[in-house]
Amino acid sequence: MGRKAHSIGVRISAPAGGRTHDIKVLKQSRLSPRLPRGSRMWVDRGYTALDKLCPQHEVIVPRMRPKGGTISPEDRALNHQISKVRITVENVVCKLKKFRLRRSST
Repeated sequence: MGRKAHSIGVRISAPAGGRTHDIKVLKQSRLSPRLPRGSRMWVDRGYTALDKLCPQHEVIVPRMRPKGGTISPEDRALNHQISKVRITVENVVCKLKKFRLRRSST
């Protein structure tokens, strides 16, 4: 049984100071215009306005529960699928941070 091929893109930038919003860091990096048109971007809720900022890309953001309401079973299932993809990216970022800490402490 063969394995599926996956490509993972990770945006790496210098740490942003204080309470800098994710979208602001992305704008300052000027990365989004360099991505191929139609790129799929799996992001967390810190990027909820990214689809308006990057209409040339497919932006996939977890669905939020409406104020005072509940999330539909379909949206819950979608969020689960998004989480499965994003956990791989989060694990890579964690390993990079640990590597950088180890390297700087030697």
